[in-house]
Amino acid sequence: MPFLILILVLLALTIGPSLWVQAVIRRYREPANRYPRTGGQTARHLLDTLGLRHVIT
Repeated sequence: MPFLILILVLLALTIGPSLWVQAVIRRYREPANRYPRTGGQTARHLLDTLGLRHVIT
């Protein structure tokens, strides 16, 4: 019986971290959409704010 418990503990210690890493990778696979504008829209807004309307983005 103690031998079986030892095997189960060793399996948990070797397989557990792998499963945890896979779950974290799945969770953060897609980047969050944190910004309301695209880079081009932000650049245009900054240029317009600074009065540089002649600059093409």
